[in-house]
Amino acid sequence: KVHVKLAGTDSCRASVQILRNGGDNNLHYHPNMDLIYMVLKGRVRFYGPNEAVLGEYGPHEGLLLPENSRYWFKSVGADDAWLLQIAGYPKGAAASKRVPCEPRKASSNGHWIGLTEAEKELQRRNNRA
Repeated sequence: KVHVKLAGTDSCRASVQILRNGGDNNLHYHPNMDLIYMVLKGRVRFYGPNEAVLGEYGPHEGLLLPENSRYWFKSVGADDAWLLQIAGYPKGAAASKRVPCEPRKASSNGHWIGLTEAEKELQRRNNRA
């Protein structure tokens, strides 16, 4: 998985996640982060706790996940998926983090492109698990 940062401030960030065919992540949540996801290319299925399907989305479709929503997602189409992520931070980006509900999957390890050094340090501090 590759994350490409498009823009960001202390109150919001936009990025595109490129998911290889079948790529997924683990069940997790984000305190102090409201998320909007929109599929740009491919198909992505979102899940909640207990494998509950929240929805499957194609190009120009997506969903809103309020802070503390438990979720994970998977690329399910025949091609790679491009997923636009818009994150809002009600208390500022420094107060956000990623909290896993299960161990990370090997396929969920990601690489970020376009982060400043300060953003890289914040990511290291907030995404240890």
